[in-house]
Amino acid sequence: VNAMGGIKLNEPAADLAVCAALASSYFDKPIDKFTAAFGEVGLTGEVRAVSYAEKRVAECVKMGFKKVLVPAKNMKSMTKYLDKIDVVPVLYASTMIKNLFR
Repeated sequence: VNAMGGIKLNEPAADLAVCAALASSYFDKPIDKFTAAFGEVGLTGEVRAVSYAEKRVAECVKMGFKKVLVPAKNMKSMTKYLDKIDVVPVLYASTMIKNLFR
């Protein structure tokens, strides 16, 4: 994916965030600025686990995010962050859309 400004994204964990941006544009609804998302998205919309998920959530906490959408398969390593940030497990891209635009 080429992002605005010519930045090339090679990180598979950015897939869910790109899908969130596309959904935001499609529904013409902004994503809350305190929400983050990461995960690899397959062709059928399944959200796959990514490496370093625990470190990614730790950085979200440091940066002041209030909510983070993570692959459901990475939830085992999130227990120590549940009191610091709202960690939302996502199994499919459709689940991400429901959680972003309630």
